[in-house]
Amino acid sequence: MTRQVRSGEAGSTGAAAGAMAPGDELGAARFVSEPPPAPPARRLSDWRLSPGRMRLLALLSALATGVVIWAGLSREDTSGLAAAVAHHNRLLAAAAAASAPSQPAPGANAFSGELAPSPPLSPEAPQASEPGPAAAPAAAPAAGAPSGVGSQGQEQAAGKPSPATPSPTSAPTASAAPAETAIKHVFVITLASPGYEQTWGAGSVAPYLTTQLRPQGTLLSNYYAIGHLDLPNYIAMISGQPPNAQTTADCETFAQFPASSKVDANGVLEAPGCVYPVSVLTLADQLTSTRRQWRGYIEDLSNGPRPVQSCRHPSTDQPDETLLARPGDAYAARHNPFVYFHSLLDLGDCASDDLPLTQLASDLASPAKTPNYAFIAPNLCHDGTEAPCLDGSPGGLRAADAFLAEWVPKILASPAYRTDGLLVITFGDGAPGDRSGCCQGAGAGAPAAPASGGGRVGALLLSRYVTPGGESATPYNHYSLLRTVEDLFGLPHLADAGEAGVTSFSGDVLKGVFSKRR
Repeated sequence: MTRQVRSGEAGSTGAAAGAMAPGDELGAARFVSEPPPAPPARRLSDWRLSPGRMRLLALLSALATGVVIWAGLSREDTSGLAAAVAHHNRLLAAAAAASAPSQPAPGANAFSGELAPSPPLSPEAPQASEPGPAAAPAAAPAAGAPSGVGSQGQEQAAGKPSPATPSPTSAPTASAAPAETAIKHVFVITLASPGYEQTWGAGSVAPYLTTQLRPQGTLLSNYYAIGHLDLPNYIAMISGQPPNAQTTADCETFAQFPASSKVDANGVLEAPGCVYPVSVLTLADQLTSTRRQWRGYIEDLSNGPRPVQSCRHPSTDQPDETLLARPGDAYAARHNPFVYFHSLLDLGDCASDDLPLTQLASDLASPAKTPNYAFIAPNLCHDGTEAPCLDGSPGGLRAADAFLAEWVPKILASPAYRTDGLLVITFGDGAPGDRSGCCQGAGAGAPAAPASGGGRVGALLLSRYVTPGGESATPYNHYSLLRTVEDLFGLPHLADAGEAGVTSFSGDVLKGVFSKRR
């Protein structure tokens, strides 16, 4: 179409033409009358994908192919896995909504549990190899990996039982959560206890714990384990699930729960088994769903016979080979509770955040790398379980005290702890003959009936929010610890952490953190 010259432009155009040389007038006339050039035709090369998009399509194709091959080999429909993933997302969305009823968690869709696109990373934000608080709550399983294999891929696809497919109505009923508090980073170190008096009494062989750390923190002198042996206590600390026949025996076989198992209205799974189905949530799930970061730091995790760098666990329905220490490898799966939950195994969280202890030092260097919740477990020698140790060292409480002397100063000096941190040092279970307990099914803070717990173990809290040299005689247990962490981050209470009689470390321990006793 010819461009029309408006009347206002005519004079100026003519004047300009009068000032032009004859050859220039032709160019001016062409400028006025020629139509704009047509856009060039799209060539075939213009439709080619960039190398990055081609790699993404290849990855998605491989993933889809792996799922199809697995389904064919196992002769099972993949709808169970899809339903489990979808149900897990719904549970996480419900947890996030309960923790912040006025608005969904940042970046989360309160109805589907899916995350919106994350904002651009700042220069100090964790990269892909260092997952940060913006990690997605559910990563796709590895290509070709059946449910129950987790990150290691040790099991064969065929012949392995799949985890229980959760019912859409099995979401736990969470109690109302308080607002988030000033404490943003929680560190938990769990050791083996020879008994309360042996640990904290005048004859203790743990001088660093009792003479150097004890004056800096507040001792919970009536803190109890919830059962014997080790595993039920570790499970309780991150999920609130009660002991069952297999966890009480430390799960010598890495057994699945029956396919018919379902959680009750409070989120409790009353059935025998070791590896909880995807319908059972953990503190790690709660933190991820609210865009916070958690990590397990487990000593000797990467020292096994197979090259596993994270989330090390036995094969499905196979014996646990980590019950006793091996030369150069004293890792214990039962001291790593994250590997007992399909919600973390199947959806990738365990693979990315359940790491060797050696990772802790570098993570402590920067607040951007320090997780909001850090669970620290020494090996079987350094936590005091074995005495003497396989290498001939004394082991026992002396070894546990030496572990604390090595690692606690690094935590206390970290920027995250110094700004808004809480360190909890506690013990899995008490002396073998001590079955005392507290809190469950009783009035708030009341001791429970005899033979109902895992013994008196004590716990030491260090933070700017506790009284140095203080002591609290209020009864607490491992469910109280879980409830406290949930209250600190404004999360609903899982399973028995929400039971009547279980309270968090309220105003008598954490000063200025909670507005009222919880």
